[in-house]
Amino acid sequence: MGQQLRTSLQQIAKEATVVDLRPRVLARARLVRRRRRMASVAAVVSAVLAVGAVLSSPTEPEAAPPAGRAVPTVNLGDARSGGLPDAELSVVDVDSGDTWLVTTTGRAAQLPVRVDSLSGALPMLFADGTVLAFGGPGQATLVRTGDGSVTKVSVPTDQEYLPVVSPDARTLTYAEDNQVDAIELTLVPLDDTPPTTLRVTTSGASSTLVPIAWSDDGTGLLVLEGRGATRVDLEPRPRARQGVHVKQDVVLANGWAVAPDLSRFVMGNPAPSGGRRTWLVLDADDGSAIEELTRPAGDRLIGWTAGDRLVWWHPANGSYSVLTTDTAGRSLSTKLRLTSTLHNLRATWTQDEG
Repeated sequence: MGQQLRTSLQQIAKEATVVDLRPRVLARARLVRRRRRMASVAAVVSAVLAVGAVLSSPTEPEAAPPAGRAVPTVNLGDARSGGLPDAELSVVDVDSGDTWLVTTTGRAAQLPVRVDSLSGALPMLFADGTVLAFGGPGQATLVRTGDGSVTKVSVPTDQEYLPVVSPDARTLTYAEDNQVDAIELTLVPLDDTPPTTLRVTTSGASSTLVPIAWSDDGTGLLVLEGRGATRVDLEPRPRARQGVHVKQDVVLANGWAVAPDLSRFVMGNPAPSGGRRTWLVLDADDGSAIEELTRPAGDRLIGWTAGDRLVWWHPANGSYSVLTTDTAGRSLSTKLRLTSTLHNLRATWTQDEG
């Protein structure tokens, strides 16, 4: 029995097939290496295509909106008459004085009040878009955007260009350059309390336009003029700091913007080059240039949001767009488009919009 079992096992061993696995292992290794090379090539191709897509994406004049979100479009000719309490944008026809209030969600209303502001001084929105203010000879006009009601405030100057309203809508502020060596800044409480006037030093570059920006917390002001700026602290009582001088050649004629915390402001170069204008982001403490950016020469700078975005009014091809960029001029985004048969529209952005 034992001899028979050994004979059977020997016969099975002779008939058994020996399988050499090395060719299969080598083939598998070659396949893995080939797949890895293909994956590497695909990754490089994908990267090249991604870079190409970025380089070919539109940056001027407008950037595409995020996926799934269409840019709101407003036809001013379709706007109803009345107020709009949460407006972010005021649009004025410079030729007629007709004025519209607009939101970035696409709602619009035409004010029943005709804006009769002085040359070069556009109406501006304040107090979270609830008050529209503009100047005139010897008075400032405040329009409540919710219902269009009007309040006129007498001012002692013959011409008041740029009246500014505080974030809480309790104080009217305006400034006048004496064309010599100082600016007279006046704060007028809207509760009949006597006004306060103080002198603000300047860089010596006189200007009829003296923009003022309130801080977002209402504790200070930044007064701009031709070649500089001055911070005014309001607590515990109004006090003007030493003004700062800007060495570069900048002007206010093409717009300006002030950071909500008053730490920085932006002015543009007076002369465009190659169809573009250079803008400087300036330090409010010493007047030095922090950043430099360029925009198409026809753009106007109209605001600075709490999200640290600059807001631009961009006319092109018979329509208008509201664009934003970061403070370096990058990350272009289109917030709103407007269409109109009018060709001399200007806009301002509410100072208190976040």
